[in-house]
Amino acid sequence: MRDADLQELQKDTFTVVIFLVATLALILFYVMLLAQSFAAPANQGDYRFWWLPSTLTAVVCVLSYKLYHDDHFRWATYVFVGGLILTVLSFMLWPNSDFNTLHVYLLLLIVAMAGLLISPQAAAQTAIFAVAATLLVAFYFYGFSWQTARPLIAPLLMTCGMAVVSWVSSDHLTTAMGWALNSQERAHQRTQELFESQQELKKAYQLLETTNLRLKAAEAAAVEANRLKTRFITNLSHELRTPLNAIINFSYILSKSHHGAVTQEQADYLNRIHNSGELLLQIVNDLLDLAKIEAGQMELFKEQVDLAAVSQSVMTTVSGLITDKPVELRQEIAPALPRIIGDETRLRQVLLNLLGNAVKYTDRGSITLRAAQNGGGFVKVSVIDTGIGIRPEDFERIFEEFQQTEEAFALRKVGTGLGLPISKKFVELHGGKLWVESIPGHGAAFHFTLPVAPADLPFPEIPPVLSQNFVESKVTTS
Repeated sequence: MRDADLQELQKDTFTVVIFLVATLALILFYVMLLAQSFAAPANQGDYRFWWLPSTLTAVVCVLSYKLYHDDHFRWATYVFVGGLILTVLSFMLWPNSDFNTLHVYLLLLIVAMAGLLISPQAAAQTAIFAVAATLLVAFYFYGFSWQTARPLIAPLLMTCGMAVVSWVSSDHLTTAMGWALNSQERAHQRTQELFESQQELKKAYQLLETTNLRLKAAEAAAVEANRLKTRFITNLSHELRTPLNAIINFSYILSKSHHGAVTQEQADYLNRIHNSGELLLQIVNDLLDLAKIEAGQMELFKEQVDLAAVSQSVMTTVSGLITDKPVELRQEIAPALPRIIGDETRLRQVLLNLLGNAVKYTDRGSITLRAAQNGGGFVKVSVIDTGIGIRPEDFERIFEEFQQTEEAFALRKVGTGLGLPISKKFVELHGGKLWVESIPGHGAAFHFTLPVAPADLPFPEIPPVLSQNFVESKVTTS
């Protein structure tokens, strides 16, 4: 316990003790005055010194408090304890008192107060002083004899015992008070920390409320912006489709010489216009599909789909894209492939996107379309190529809108970056999932799953060309 805390506690106790002692002195004064007034005239002389103890006590209290008020606390305690001892000794002047033990027992309280107000050492010093002063005064007034000392032995020994008890218990009392003060200080500190935490929590709560309001406003703005974007893309797509279809159709008609002969150079220009128009129309369709998916307006016409027939049709279309590349097209369709539940148009679009990407990034080697039942009520479809491959860190990026790999930019094979994201969303709308496996420089494999039709529905008949060409069927050009 800190000395300052102990001294503050002693000062508080000192003021209380002074008040109590002064009150007792006042009560003694009036009691003795009342006793003298009611005593018989012959016995009134026995109260001629009644004023002495109370007066000495009052003087001691006033003087001690004056010293305490002047910031002389230690001197105030010394004067207070010494004055009380003199007050007890003043009872020796009481007529016919013979300085009996009733008066000397008051020294026990004085020794205890010394230990409490000053220190354990002060209690021992007070006891020694009280015993010595008592014996000297007793022998002086009543003579040096055994009869004088005998009644004082018990109270004086108890006074010394009180000093010992005060000395021994002081450490425990000091420890207890120290623990109490430290506990109070810790409690105050914890209270202050709790108050500060409450203030911080209140500020954080207010900030959270403000942030929530801002987030709600931002969310509302984002929803509105997304709605406007979807509406804009939808309207723009519809507006672009009409002139694009006109450009595609008229360029095709002109290239076929239906309205007059055209030169070879003119036919080449018309074919370029036609091809560019179809590419632009495909981009517009992709944007429209993406807008519908994000707006939750994409509706699938789900039915039982013969995936083997769809795959054969798509492979025939893709074969025309590799006429100038040494690339081998392979089709591996498992026999008795079960029907699936899906939108045939959208599934055809997914296969064309995956195979088209494979053709774009494969200059030699092979491209394989594989389909087999994967168990668990799904069919697994894979498009495997021997092209440039994809880095693992780009696996997630390629499925984001308008994103392409650095290798695609380096090879100047830049597209819109919508084919894979749209394909992934279409597969997920069917209840499946699409993912990629690849080693850079060694090709890539795109896999997706589709739910199988209910078991009670009959399997489709596999076209003979497919059942005979499983694994061995290849479309090869070089």
